[in-house]
Amino acid sequence: MSKDPEAWEADASYQKLHERVKMLRVVNDSAERGIALIEKYNQSLTKDEEQKQFLLRFVQSHRQQFRSSSKG
Repeated sequence: MSKDPEAWEADASYQKLHERVKMLRVVNDSAERGIALIEKYNQSLTKDEEQKQFLLRFVQSHRQQFRSSSKG
């Protein structure tokens, strides 16, 4: 970081680190946890597909009816 950014491309250590960074797999851990939590909750509500669909439609209708329910 002490070198001028324009000189980074010519620096061997920069090139080595750049290659390593390109190989890293990006993971959004908090999003994955949230999705898993929602799926687990959804499965705990009911096993009946008709009831799941009814609940989803009900929630959608409620959200449309009460758009601004936030306190902020």
